[in-house]
Parts: sequence; structure tokens; C-alpha cells
Amino acid sequence: MLSATKCSQVWALPVFTDKFCEDFVEEVKHFEGSKCEKGRPNTMNNYGILLNELGFDETFFNEFREDYITPITSILYPQWGGGGLDSHKVFTVKYKYGEDLDLAYHYDNAEVTLNICLGEDFTGGELYFGGMRTEAIDLLQTKPVLHRKGYGIFHRGQHLHGAMKIGE
Repeated sequence: MLSATKCSQVWALPVFTDKFCEDFVEEVKHFEGSKCEKGRPNTMNNYGILLNELGFDETFFNEFREDYITPITSILYPQWGGGGLDSHKVFTVKYKYGEDLDLAYHYDNAEVTLNICLGEDFTGGELYFGGMRTEAIDLLQTKPVLHRKGYGIFHRGQHLHGAMKIGE
């Protein structure tokens, strides 16, 4: 069930089952432990993987975008390209002590973003949102959004956001 968050134009909904999340995390861990070459997920995170390196684009995420994400975003964000999504970049990020602990305030180079919590155990790490990138930045006006295992958070790519530091 789709639910509104405390932030305008930010939506939460269940995406994956707990079992799928557990199996998916296990597969990612196998790949991380392999000797296969790995790229960084983006310029802001040092740890995580690009899921096309695991072969998920053609066999999973193309259809996931076309059959699941595009119909939802065409309703939520029709004026921002939600109905015409023709590409994606799918990656994991990994937060861990001694590695990346948070994600700085930023916007995405995308029409829309779907951020899915795969459910590793930690405290903190909540997503927080401010205004759009064209608005003045006021970090004191950001709003945290609870992120639960298996749930996705939809938002416009131009919506300023970040992830709070994980706790101990």
C-alpha cells in the first residue's frame, strides 16, 4: 500500500518481501567476496556494487522498471517524466563502521529515484529530505523518513536528500 510521508512528493510502499531482501543481500555478499572486478556505485559512496555487474539489468531490472516503477511513477510524477522512464542505474550502497557511515545532502541525476531498504541490521541511517535543488538549502528544515526493510521510498531525483549517520 502506497503511503505519503512527512515530505511533499515523497512516497513509501512495500516493494520486496523479507525473504527476497535476505536472498538478495546474500547474493551481493557473495559477489563482494569474489575476485570479480567491481565498480563504485556512485561518486558519493565508496562501498556497494553496481548491480549490472551481477547481470541483473537484462534479467530483472529492465522489466522491474517497465512493469512496476513506470506505472507507479506515471501517477506520482507525470509532469517529471514518470510515465516515460527509459533507463535506470541500479546499485547498492553499504554503510559500516570504518567505511561509509552516512550520505551527504545531494540530489540525483534522475527524473525519479526509488530507494529500497534491504534490511541490514543497524540503527540510524534514516533518509532525510529538504526542498528541491532549485530552492535555497536549509539543513535545519530537513525531515527524516523512516526506511523499513523491503520498503521503497519514491522521490523526484531533484529532491534534496541524504542519509543520516548509522548508530552503534
